[in-house]
Amino acid sequence: MLLLIKTYFKMLYTFKGFYVIINYILVKWFRLGGEIMDFSESIAFTLHEEWRRTRLKEDGTYEPRWKAINDKDFVANIKKDSLPSYLRAVGGGSYEIDIANACYTQLSADWQSENKAAAEVVAKMVESGKKMSKDEVGSVIHSAWLERNSWAKDGPLGVSFSELPKEEQYKDLRQYYVAVKMNEAKMLHESYGDLDTVIRLLSSAKKNGLNVKYNFNGNVLYSEFDNADTCYVKVCGRTRAEQLIAEERHRRDARDRIAKLEAQAGAVNEAQIAEWIERGEKMIYPAKWEDWGKCVKGRASDLYHGSDLVNAMDVMEALHNGQSTAEATKIAEQANHSGFSWAMMMKIVTVFSKRGPEFYRANHEGEIDHKTEEFLQQLETENKQYETAQSKSELVMER
Repeated sequence: MLLLIKTYFKMLYTFKGFYVIINYILVKWFRLGGEIMDFSESIAFTLHEEWRRTRLKEDGTYEPRWKAINDKDFVANIKKDSLPSYLRAVGGGSYEIDIANACYTQLSADWQSENKAAAEVVAKMVESGKKMSKDEVGSVIHSAWLERNSWAKDGPLGVSFSELPKEEQYKDLRQYYVAVKMNEAKMLHESYGDLDTVIRLLSSAKKNGLNVKYNFNGNVLYSEFDNADTCYVKVCGRTRAEQLIAEERHRRDARDRIAKLEAQAGAVNEAQIAEWIERGEKMIYPAKWEDWGKCVKGRASDLYHGSDLVNAMDVMEALHNGQSTAEATKIAEQANHSGFSWAMMMKIVTVFSKRGPEFYRANHEGEIDHKTEEFLQQLETENKQYETAQSKSELVMER
């Protein structure tokens, strides 16, 4: 573990090291951007995808189906100067959405509502664990649909489930099938690294007739229903092709910023660095002093000229003096961090503070992934060992 920490902070020592680490974490591992979906929302997502596939064309796009948007909040948040291909302005401040070329998470609330409601019905049935016949399942689903769509009660679909045409019965039962298969899928708990590796794993599982799922940063991906694009949309909010374009733009911008920062950076003087090193050593275990010195020198000459480091030390000092994690978090928030500097401050506190893992857990939203949890537990184990060693050393000195 100490070797890992040493390697990590060796990379942080330079401007390029900072962006190498951040680029890897945000782009290759976490791939942030998607919305976290619960079980019923995952079902709704898949139901929409299955409908879209009925309109799939040979060129990989879908036969358009434009619909008026009545969701005022959605319209208010549209970036008028950069409309995605599935949105168009129709005049008078109104917009339309191509529901066939937009995934579920890109839809306005009014065009999510039907699949969302249908998914909630089947999710509730599956989660209840109650055994039901095919006709019972179909009757519940169809009755709920008629309640939501009263306009259909006087038409050919306004009959009982058993009287529906076979193709309509299939549509209802398919919703239940999706929910059952998702619920039955075996969760994989191993850590597989980046998203592309997980996609290959799920694809291989499907080819071999295995029904498995994988929790990638809070979003569950299913071998039975997800492909590369739906995995990327769930995790990143974009298709794989769109994400790769965004990643390349991110790398290009990072290179430009690196060149600019290397040309403009003003080095922090040696006296200040020495003061920071001394201040930190009073709060961390001696076994980490060498890595602390490298960290301080790296942060002093990097993007924020040590401002993120100073805030990290303020947080560490609060934790060291027995303040609560909530109080320490308030100190962190007072620094008005950017996303980058917050991430760096968190990493410094997590690795070097004696209560670092505790602070990380208190500030992490959602479930901590398996790989990160292993790292935190390793840190906690090492901290206990360092604490024991330090206590013995102090006892010997007292004698």
